Amino acid sequence: LDSISNLVGKHQELPRVAKNEGRLIKTHEPFHAKYRRAVLLVRDGRDVAVSEYHYQRVYSANFARYDNSFAKFLDHFLAGKSNGYRSWQSHVASWLDAASTPGYDIMVLPFERMKHNTFE
Repeated sequence: LDSISNLVGKHQELPRVAKNEGRLIKTHEPFHAKYRRAVLLVRDGRDVAVSEYHYQRVYSANFARYDNSFAKFLDHFLAGKSNGYRSWQSHVASWLDAASTPGYDIMVLPFERMKHNTFE
C-alpha cells in the first residue's frame, strides 16, 4: 500500500489502479465528499493511541512536551492536539457518518477483523 499510495496531499498524481480509473489512497484525512467509494479500515482507538505514542516517541521533535508520560500524551491525543490531524474520534466519525449517508459506497472494515481473518 505504501508503495502505491505514498503521496498524501497529492492524490491526483497517484496511479490509476482500479476500474473506471479509480485510485488507491491511503489517508489520515477526514472524509471528503469527493470520495464516493472507499474502504474505511478503522482500528480500535485504544490501539491507535498506544501506537501514536510510540511513533511520536521515536519520530516527533516535540515529544518532550509529554515528559515521557502516556497519560499526558493521551490528554493531547483525545483533544486532537497530538499531531497535525484532528482528533481520532472526529476523524472516524466523519467517515462513519458518510458510510451511513445515501449516495456513498463506503465499506467499514475493522482492523482487528482483518488482522484476525485476512483472507475473508
